[in-house]
Amino acid sequence: MATLLLIRHGIPEEYSAGVADSDRALTPEGWVQAHAVMQGLVGRGLRPHLGFHSPYRRAVETMACLHEAAGGFPLEASTNLTPSGLPEQAELWLRGLFAEAPPDQVAAVVSHQPFLGRLVFRLTRQHTDLGRAHCAVLRHDQGLWHLVEHLRPADLSA
Repeated sequence: MATLLLIRHGIPEEYSAGVADSDRALTPEGWVQAHAVMQGLVGRGLRPHLGFHSPYRRAVETMACLHEAAGGFPLEASTNLTPSGLPEQAELWLRGLFAEAPPDQVAAVVSHQPFLGRLVFRLTRQHTDLGRAHCAVLRHDQGLWHLVEHLRPADLSA
């Protein structure tokens, strides 16, 4: 079964007047957390073959941590993965992406709430509250998605 990692970005800077939401970076604590969590994912054998992320800075930075931890893989930014992204569109895209995926393929998506929570529900009909640097691990089998694990930073940080 192919695997989909739905990852919420690490701890971002607070909202600030004059700074666009899309420009909010990870805090120093967010960088440390993201590095540890992504190392933990790879340590569990969840090494992506490809990755997709929101173009928002905090998602790009979180994906950079995973990219480094995994030793590199093809990356692509998508404006469909922003906080206001549509789960319906993402589901169609993911179904196409996984239709012919080999059983050992692992794809990672780094995005935001509320988008990720709505996407997990749309794909699996299960509610999950993805906090910062959380990862929902989904398996794709015969056209169906299964939520197999909800990993929190405490589960992944050594």
